[in-house]
Amino acid sequence: KYGMTQEFMGRFPVIVQLKQLTEDEIYRIMIEPKNSVITQYQSLVDCIGSKLVFEEDLLRSIAGNAIQTGTGARGIRTIIEQLVENIILDLPNKKNIEKVLVHKGMLNNEPPKYIEHIKPTHTPKPKNTDGRPKRTDRADRPNRKNRKPRQENKD
Repeated sequence: KYGMTQEFMGRFPVIVQLKQLTEDEIYRIMIEPKNSVITQYQSLVDCIGSKLVFEEDLLRSIAGNAIQTGTGARGIRTIIEQLVENIILDLPNKKNIEKVLVHKGMLNNEPPKYIEHIKPTHTPKPKNTDGRPKRTDRADRPNRKNRKPRQENKD
């Protein structure tokens, strides 16, 4: 009844003091949310046909860098984007890449580790002595003479 209007109250500056995030909290921000930065890049690389794997040491180092530079959780996306940018651009041109391992050495400009998909070797079908393939499907079928007769339900 005798208070101030909302329009007038909105003009007052709001000052909120926050404590700085710890390294563990920033690490959790990177991996726990459903739509985290890590998950977004992993789903982007999944669309290309490979898997993106981040080492835990790398993620802990990124969290430490974010604290040292003072960017906090806002700096995570920038750091990860710089690491993954070339992978996303190069990956469509590479063949048979199953996984890409993003490791701690990449912070020192080392290349990522590409893990290739190894195709299983073809096992030839067994052949008869005359060179024709053996028919292995008949061995699994029961012999008609040895079949049990059907039992009828008497209800």
